[in-house]
Amino acid sequence: MQPDTKSHPLNNLSLKIIALVFGYTLWTTMSEHNKVQVTLQAPLSFYNQSGLEVEGPESILVTVTGKRDSLYQLTRNLAVHINADNLNEGPNTIAPLEKDLLLPEAVKLVHCSPQTITVNAKKHA
Repeated sequence: MQPDTKSHPLNNLSLKIIALVFGYTLWTTMSEHNKVQVTLQAPLSFYNQSGLEVEGPESILVTVTGKRDSLYQLTRNLAVHINADNLNEGPNTIAPLEKDLLLPEAVKLVHCSPQTITVNAKKHA
C-alpha cells in the first residue's frame, strides 16, 4: 500500500503566507482609522519677540486625540507657538489654546498640563 502523497490544502505554505499578508493589511487598515489619545511633551516657541526677552518653561504636556496616522505625523512637529507681541513687560499668564498648537483638522486638543503658564518678558538692555 502506498502512502497518500497528496498534501492537505491547509498545509500549503503559500496559502499561509497569503493569509498572513491579508490579515496584516486588514489590521493596519482598520487600526489607522481608530481614534486614539496621546500625551506628548510640546516645547514652547515664541515669535514676534521684537526687543523682548522671554523666560518661561521649556515645554508643557499636551494631550491630543485623533486618527493614529494623523498623530504619527504630528509627533515630530508639535510645538506651542506663542505670539510675543501680545505679552506685556513683566510676568504674563498664558493659557495655551488649540490654535497655538497649529493642529491639523483631524486632531483635537484634549488637555494641557499645566493649563496656564507664567512667562516673564523684559526688554533687551
